[in-house]
Amino acid sequence: TQSTWGVHGQSDMNVVRSNFDDSLRVFRETVRRSAFVAFDAEFSGLFANANLGPRRFDSHEQRYRKLRTSVSGFLPLQIGLCTFSCDPASSRLIAHPFNFYVYPRPFEHIQRRFLSDCGSMDFLASHKFDFNKLFHEGVNYLSRAQRAECLARNTTSHATAKLLPLERFEDVRLVASLEQTIRTWLRSSKKSALLLGPYTEWQRRLLQQHLQHRLQDLPLLFTESQLDSSIEARNMANINVLRFNSFASRAPHLEALKQKDHESYLNRVSNAYGFTHVIDALIESGKPIIGHNMVFDLLQLYDKFIGPLPESSLEFKRHVSSLFPAIFDTKHISSRHEHIASMFRFTGLGSLYKALRSIQPAVSISLAPEADRYDRSTELHHEAGFDAYMTGCAFASLANVASNVAIDAANLSAKVLPDPSPTFANTDSLFPGHANKIMWNFSDESFDLDDLTQQSIRDDLFYLTRLPKDTTLDQLKCLFAPKYGLIEAFEASNSSAVIQLLNSDKIEAFVSDLKDGILELGSLGSLGAIRYDESIAILQRENQIVEAEVDST
Repeated sequence: TQSTWGVHGQSDMNVVRSNFDDSLRVFRETVRRSAFVAFDAEFSGLFANANLGPRRFDSHEQRYRKLRTSVSGFLPLQIGLCTFSCDPASSRLIAHPFNFYVYPRPFEHIQRRFLSDCGSMDFLASHKFDFNKLFHEGVNYLSRAQRAECLARNTTSHATAKLLPLERFEDVRLVASLEQTIRTWLRSSKKSALLLGPYTEWQRRLLQQHLQHRLQDLPLLFTESQLDSSIEARNMANINVLRFNSFASRAPHLEALKQKDHESYLNRVSNAYGFTHVIDALIESGKPIIGHNMVFDLLQLYDKFIGPLPESSLEFKRHVSSLFPAIFDTKHISSRHEHIASMFRFTGLGSLYKALRSIQPAVSISLAPEADRYDRSTELHHEAGFDAYMTGCAFASLANVASNVAIDAANLSAKVLPDPSPTFANTDSLFPGHANKIMWNFSDESFDLDDLTQQSIRDDLFYLTRLPKDTTLDQLKCLFAPKYGLIEAFEASNSSAVIQLLNSDKIEAFVSDLKDGILELGSLGSLGAIRYDESIAILQRENQIVEAEVDST
């Protein structure tokens, strides 16, 4: 798709280490001009074990704590971002997608391990995910918290860093041999410099620390000199030992070296920070963030690029709201919007995208020239960049539908009117009541990022215990129906279940039949029964045992 508007310089939507700097510059330019940015990610897995999956009646805090436990173990492998900008010349939206391969590498003291779910990895492979590109060329990253930790350690030079232990005999022997070589050179030669090496980065750090420590009574200076590019690629360099007549004559050179080392270290930290520069640009832009069923995406974004997830959902809400003032979940909008939810039978991203493309009048959206393969292909679902593009298109189309919808009072159905497309200058006005509300899976509640007092209050839920062995959920439904109407029932354990009374006018009768927490229920006899809210502490203890097992692995 051709467009007269755009930012040149990015030749491929796939972003890896080799083209990251150029892509970062382009992203900064496009996000600054954008009206909103869509986000999606592919992960190495979702749930650390089956017990950490969502249950229909979990409280907000239970859901958050379960997800927090799982999210910390898995990695995002591919991150899609798609900026959408208004082209004033053509009154259309220009979509500029980026498909980032991200993979964290060791840096300083930071060594990262991660879980992978076989099902998730097989799923990615079936959608032609390029694992070679990920592991060989994925963009590195540190979180904001990790970067701050690295800078606080103040490891600006080998000389000022804490002495590394000499644990291997060959290292002890090498340090002793080089010390003798330097002392012999000082006695027998008048040359001002001695060349040692080449050595790996780890060897250079170890040797310089110990040699400086052992020879600290001498006015020496240790520097490094890179070799040709083919060897430099293997992280090899020489150590230069410089001699001075006095400590005073060495002082200005030492100060210059410290400054050079400091700048070099800051540059290394910046390079290791990697993809998080993109997240910083996104935060600094203040633009609305669009996702689809995005609770995992949001928690992973925070955990990997901001810092460890807060202990409570309340603290998470506070932090996220300060970073991203406006967040929209297209799953929430398409499922919960009072006028348009009934228009969609399926609200999965692919189904929603296809359904919205058929609704007229459509929002005019063009892809940036380098992204034209997204316009030609229909088989790129689950490539993060393409999913981000679909998410942004869905958001724009939903806004179009919401702004042009009329309710047919006779048929109680929604119809789209042929009015002009909505303006995206103020996204808050497009979906009143839906900003910062995220879809919870398997729940009729939302995760409201603006509501710091949000609690799950469910008067229609009860926790049953002492169920006879082999009791089925269908049996429960049949026994409840004559007196208490329809129920939903979910197994909590072999002898317990959670039930929901679907007829609200039956709740009072059910509560009045409870005698000291005992319910007489036909052939099942005496059952224990308490309100679900009162059972949360019991279920939390069960979950804490599960979480402790996960944390210990």
